[in-house]
Amino acid sequence: TKKFMKGIALQRAKRLLGEGLLTSEGQMHLRQRRTIQPLFHRQQVERSKASAVDSEAARKSHEELAALYEDEIRRTSDGG
Repeated sequence: TKKFMKGIALQRAKRLLGEGLLTSEGQMHLRQRRTIQPLFHRQQVERSKASAVDSEAARKSHEELAALYEDEIRRTSDGG
């Protein structure tokens, strides 16, 4: 295996961020990378994209509904 050392900035960031994928090196980095690698398989990414689109649509629908309620409250409280 190749031994890749992170730069000084990431070595210092390790104190704040902990020993995660971004800051780890050597065998620890390899183990963490292999653990999350299946999440980046094409089919998994497609499922995640579809879920994100559904979530965004639901958020927009919620915002539109909230705006309608606010408009109705303003209209009725103004006597209009």
